[in-house]
This record gives sequence, C-alpha cells and structure tokens, in this order.
Amino acid sequence: MTVWLFVRLAVILVVVIIGWFAPLRPHAWLQIGWVTLLVVFSVCVVGVPLLLGLRGLRPLEAKMRSRPSWTSNPLNLRDPIQFFHLGACLSIAQGLIGLVRMVLKSQPFYVEALIPLALGAGILLGIKISLGLFTFTLASSDSGNSKGNGTA
Repeated sequence: MTVWLFVRLAVILVVVIIGWFAPLRPHAWLQIGWVTLLVVFSVCVVGVPLLLGLRGLRPLEAKMRSRPSWTSNPLNLRDPIQFFHLGACLSIAQGLIGLVRMVLKSQPFYVEALIPLALGAGILLGIKISLGLFTFTLASSDSGNSKGNGTA
C-alpha cells in the first residue's frame, strides 16, 4: 500500500465519519430543487474540462502528468486532475453516507441531500471528458513523451 493510497482512504474515512454525525436536515435558506441539482451537475461537467484546458495555456504546465490514480499525490499542483479526482470521491462518499443515514433513520427525503452526489458525479464525468479531449497532453508513462506529437 502506497502512502498516497493510505492518505486518500484516510481522508475519505474522515469524511464518512463526519458525514455520519452531521445533522440530517436541509441547510439551505431557500429550497433546493431538481433544477438546482441539474445546474450543479452541469457546471461541474463543463467546469472541470474548462479549468484543465485553461492550464494548457501556461507553457510550464502544458501537460497533464497522469490519469487519475489512487496512488498519486492529490496535492501536486502540476497535476490537478489528481486533486479533482480526490474531491469527486470525497463528495460521492459524503452523499452516499447521507443517503444511507436517511434510509436507516427513516428521514424524509430532500433534494439537497443529493448535491454532493451531483457534484462528485459531475466532476468525475468532467474528468472523463477532459481525458477524451486532452489525450494529446497526457504524459506517456513509458517514454516521457507526449502522446500525439512525439515531443517531450
């Protein structure tokens, strides 16, 4: 087990523990509906590729270093896809623990409980789209060259 795998799992465990003891009630002042949930999901799906694409404009950081991996450092600023991946996993863990608690405690359902799941799923889909759009910028794991143009 690598250090970063242990760190990622420990952080997810902390989020699950905190989520288990968080109050089960809507927190927003205004009622959150299905449209808001769709907007959160859509912004994440569009925002992640946009952010990762914009970093290609900076010459020193034009390449994504690797695909999302549980064993990579999520705090490496030169490889932000790892950070987004961890954030998506944390959001999904938080959303799932909230739903499990709602079912176990027979709490009434409210749409706001799905926000972390929409956020995490949107980020994961955004990462997938980014990997499809920017495959030419991924660093090759065997030769260190970029895919598609053969330059370092």
